[in-house]
Amino acid sequence: MKKSVLLFITVILAAHSARSQESDYSFKEVYKITEPANLVIESDNSNIEVIAHEGNNVEVFYIVQKGNNLLKMTKDEIEDEVSNQWKFRIESTKNSLDIAVLSTVITGHINSEDAIDVHFKVYVPKQTSTRLHSSDGDILLKGLTSNQNCMSSDGDIKLVDLSGEIFAKTSDGDIIVDNVTGLLDSHTSDGRVINLSQQKL
Repeated sequence: MKKSVLLFITVILAAHSARSQESDYSFKEVYKITEPANLVIESDNSNIEVIAHEGNNVEVFYIVQKGNNLLKMTKDEIEDEVSNQWKFRIESTKNSLDIAVLSTVITGHINSEDAIDVHFKVYVPKQTSTRLHSSDGDILLKGLTSNQNCMSSDGDIKLVDLSGEIFAKTSDGDIIVDNVTGLLDSHTSDGRVINLSQQKL
């Protein structure tokens, strides 16, 4: 009986924790899309997570932080708030989504307290192919079956449960591989390529 109660409590807490983490975003947009889909995200300083789900749409959670504090606003309010540093360019078709965060800073330096970072957590159909580019952020790809292309200058790249052809390149970060069955072409200048699947053997 005690084990059943403890198991129930554990499940409830895990579900609550997952919902709490999912609510940590600034705003969310859902894009109707037809498989096989293509996702492109280009942004400086952004962490980008792309995870397969069972739906036939693309769910994008925009996580906007100012001085490490999450900005909870509408999309219009966010665009106004970040306009002195960034602007969004979003283009979508029936089978593609292209998101770019473009710098609006022409000269000068933004101090750390005022600096705004835009991160992404994206759920896509598993047959989605991607092209992801971040200058200083980490990238995660999980559960996809199509071809993937991801690049980061100073971040880590984590590849989990992937098939298809995968190109991954980072200058100063690690490339972490776990259960990748496709053809992997990975490059890192000052980091390591770590295959977790081999370590489990």
